[in-house]
Amino acid sequence: MKLDVTVHGFHATFRDWAIEKTGSSWDAIETSFAQMVGNAVSQAYMRTDLHEARRRLVESLTQYLAPAADNVRSIRS
Repeated sequence: MKLDVTVHGFHATFRDWAIEKTGSSWDAIETSFAQMVGNAVSQAYMRTDLHEARRRLVESLTQYLAPAADNVRSIRS
């Protein structure tokens, strides 16, 4: 696919949704994108991967998207 697009809008949209609807921390949201969170000093002291917080975030996203999955139609025959 040769599209002139960027995914930054998806990142921003997900972050806004996650903050407004799940109450997840900024660190958990950004870490779920595999982003380096904070500056070098805060990264040095970060001793967690926020696994449980990210798991809850993905579960919330799954529940949010599940009703839409009923409307998905295959474009392939």
